[in-house]
Amino acid sequence: MNKIKIIISSLCVTASLWGWAHTSLAEVQEVTVKEVAEQLNVEYTVVENLIGEQQCPIESPCFNIEIRLTLPFDYKEKDWTLYYSQLRKVLKVNSQDFNVEMLTGNLKKITPTETFSGFEANKAQVLRIQMRGEHMNEFKPMPNYYLTDKNNQAYIIASTVPVFDSETGLEIQPHVQSFTSEKQFRSKPEDQSKWATAERLYQVNQVSVLPVTDQLARIIPKPERTEVKGGELDLARGVKVKFDGFKRKDVAEALNRLKLIGVSENTKGIDLRIVRNSEKYGDEGYSLDVQDNQIIIEASQESGAFYGLQSFAALVNVGSTSIPKVVVTDQPRYPFRGLHIDVSRNFRDKQFVLDMLEQMAAYKMNKLHLHLSDDEGWRVEIPGLPELTEVGAYRCHDPDENKCIFPQFGSGPYRDSHANGYYSTQDYIDILKEAKKRYIEVIPSFDMPGHSRAAVRSMDARYRKYMAKGDEKKALQYLLVDPDDKTKYMSIQGYTDNTMNVCVDSSYAFVDKVLHELQVMHEKAKHPLNIYHIGADETPGAWLDSPACKAYMAEHGIDKASNLGNHFVERVSNSLAEKGILPAGWSDGLSHTHFDKMPKRVQSNMWDMLQWGQISKTHDQINHGWDVVLSLPDIAYLDMPYEADPKERGYDWAARELNSQKIFQFMPGNLPVHAEIWKGNVQQPIELKDEIPIEPGKGVKGVQGQLWSETVRSNEQAEYMLFPRIITLAERMWHKPEWEVPYSHKKQTYNSETNNISAKNKADMKQDWSEFTEVLGRRELAKLDLHGIAYRVPTVGAVIDDGILRANLIYPGLLIEYQQDGGQWKPLIGDQAVNENAVIKIRARSADGKRAGRALEVK
Repeated sequence: MNKIKIIISSLCVTASLWGWAHTSLAEVQEVTVKEVAEQLNVEYTVVENLIGEQQCPIESPCFNIEIRLTLPFDYKEKDWTLYYSQLRKVLKVNSQDFNVEMLTGNLKKITPTETFSGFEANKAQVLRIQMRGEHMNEFKPMPNYYLTDKNNQAYIIASTVPVFDSETGLEIQPHVQSFTSEKQFRSKPEDQSKWATAERLYQVNQVSVLPVTDQLARIIPKPERTEVKGGELDLARGVKVKFDGFKRKDVAEALNRLKLIGVSENTKGIDLRIVRNSEKYGDEGYSLDVQDNQIIIEASQESGAFYGLQSFAALVNVGSTSIPKVVVTDQPRYPFRGLHIDVSRNFRDKQFVLDMLEQMAAYKMNKLHLHLSDDEGWRVEIPGLPELTEVGAYRCHDPDENKCIFPQFGSGPYRDSHANGYYSTQDYIDILKEAKKRYIEVIPSFDMPGHSRAAVRSMDARYRKYMAKGDEKKALQYLLVDPDDKTKYMSIQGYTDNTMNVCVDSSYAFVDKVLHELQVMHEKAKHPLNIYHIGADETPGAWLDSPACKAYMAEHGIDKASNLGNHFVERVSNSLAEKGILPAGWSDGLSHTHFDKMPKRVQSNMWDMLQWGQISKTHDQINHGWDVVLSLPDIAYLDMPYEADPKERGYDWAARELNSQKIFQFMPGNLPVHAEIWKGNVQQPIELKDEIPIEPGKGVKGVQGQLWSETVRSNEQAEYMLFPRIITLAERMWHKPEWEVPYSHKKQTYNSETNNISAKNKADMKQDWSEFTEVLGRRELAKLDLHGIAYRVPTVGAVIDDGILRANLIYPGLLIEYQQDGGQWKPLIGDQAVNENAVIKIRARSADGKRAGRALEVK
């Protein structure tokens, strides 16, 4: 116990007689570090982002923060350490009393200096810290700071534990101070980003959404062809399902969804015939014919019949018993329609994954890319390698990392944090089985050779365990490092030990072991392992001073260490191909390989930023014949904020505002043309030079949305970030709109001054968007409510003009409420007279009315 020298309580009266009545709490009773953690008030403030280069003498850009620490009593001890997570690198600390040290990744620690004189009661100790990069929202700071005492016992600082708003369900971090100025909100002098105030949203919504007529026949995602017959079919009696060439098990999950949204099976219901037509449709194609007294779905394959039923469900309005009479003929634009979920940085439990499978199927997505390992966690049980989950699946305070790896992303010091966990082999098999029922292929991803700290440290723990038992052979069997490697490097995420050594046989033995056990699990689930994603990105500066690598390079004729990463990717990719598995990786790692040394077929997830002018790599890999899947941060990284507002969660390096309207504008078949309508991260014009045109007849394989989880710590937050944006992205994966500009296949430059997107294209896009939002707001959000999905309720646009409050929403149909001077929330029906001198707030509610959205003040 860390105790302060005290004056025993029996002397307090005497002390007061001698004029010592000011003696503090800490001087009259024992105070432990645990009690300090309970009482310490932490305040985190972003002082400014708007910093000129001359003010960032070490690295630019940079930002300044202030951390204020206050106790309600005097405290003079120094044998404590404060740990906290902070994205970005510390550049400079302005404090005589504290040292701030970067440990590993985003974990930092604060310790008192020799000159630290202690805490005075109710007087703040202030640390001013300069950090590398930018910091433009209130969710980049991480929660769950903790203190350790001299015995290395850890205690969470109570003032940094998140709380949740009872009406919205949104996280609040009490220690993070609200943004109030442009110095905090803008990143540089030329930054033209506009705060998503109620007034700005009102103007944006007014000009971007057209009034539309009844959209009963509109399906999301939009079919290839829809013919509206007129009239409706009443389903009050339910449906009687008849199979011709298919079996119930082929479409059981789609029928279950129909039941959930109000269409039950009944022997006296309307005939629902599901018919196999073996010649008419492609693998995923179908037709849906809603007639006067029956519904007929035709398809050639089981997946097509399944999607036909999902389109039937898309016509259903929750609470209504009628659907329009239509004929739909449909097939997908792309064969690869994916969702990537990062369960490594912050774990998502099995039920979350099953829920996402259900929603993916509803919107006809067919690839689930599970990011199962990274620096911060290993998330699936591998028989024979228990350390991967015993150690690598948990983050806690264990300096030796024998029981867990270091805390990251505000996960706190305890093993029972919801950031921790893993899928047992049975959990993973269950996920595979449920995915198969919905025609979704699971693509496992274990990032390597970089982004591998969880695996590296787990195998280090395994090494120490078996060396202690005297079994050196077993200790070395799967070791992922060269023990004699003296290389010093740092990844962009702040790690100095996160890269597998690609020159030791044990690393390849580890890869083979993991792959074998995965194949066994896939076989048990009858869900073949067809694609394996190796990551292959970000391995800067590793292996330069590794004796094993020097020998390996000489043996294999590799001229420099920087080529070792390419060699690893080539070797593992060819090994996968020999097993009949398609190798996949991120584009930056794959782009450094040699085409002639790689398998003929490779999947490349392109994550190059459009706003950085990077399209040549994408086009080059398309032309080579690889399976290119667009995974672009500008449009498909769904961990970015919805709007440019400090209170919107997100990791904003790629996009400060990524709302559904921008996603809807995406034209996957013509990347450079976006320079005409999109701007960069500080609202600067962008220019794209198409210097390597796509060859005629070639194109991308598909599109994938990514949910990375650095700033996403719960299932509800993950659903908030995904929905409804992923539905919009699914629209672009499935359907090619008429307004998409055809690709020219010639060298050309695109910017805001070129006019490849015609006025008609823009008008048609706007009309299509308006129809889409009508259906999303009035029909699909209610279905998400039935599934228990915590989608983002949009913030409301509003203005007050001559005492009249007017409001609008990006999605029509949701209830809008207003409040005056902190009073009761009232429904806003049409325009409303309000007191112009009152504080007016505005918000929306979810389709079922159970959740409120974030409120904005109307200035």
